[in-house]
Amino acid sequence: IKLLDLDPSLLTRRDFVTGFTALHWLAKHGRHESFIQVISHAQKKGYPVNMNIPAASGGLTPLHLAALQGHEVLIKVLVGAYGADTTCRDHNGRKAWQYLPADTSRDLKELAGALEEDLVQLHSH
Repeated sequence: IKLLDLDPSLLTRRDFVTGFTALHWLAKHGRHESFIQVISHAQKKGYPVNMNIPAASGGLTPLHLAALQGHEVLIKVLVGAYGADTTCRDHNGRKAWQYLPADTSRDLKELAGALEEDLVQLHSH
């Protein structure tokens, strides 16, 4: 948080290898408490926050990464508290919910952006 105050651009600065921002890394590792702290602090200070920022490589958003890793609490935080866009697609054309493990609850899939017809199609294969 102190580093963010020294340089607010850290929120949008990308890792030169993965193209991830700090938000991507927090989402990937399921650090929901740290994620909330960083976002709350940034919003209080008026720093720009883009919850739907795609990674330079692959186009993954923080929501995609949380889904890939099965971080249920972080998915709920991203969508429920911060309004992450569940319609964003990565460079493969996939939405975040499509990366959730197969045994994920229907409710979480829907929260992450799955539509009724998506789930019907999924179960008909």
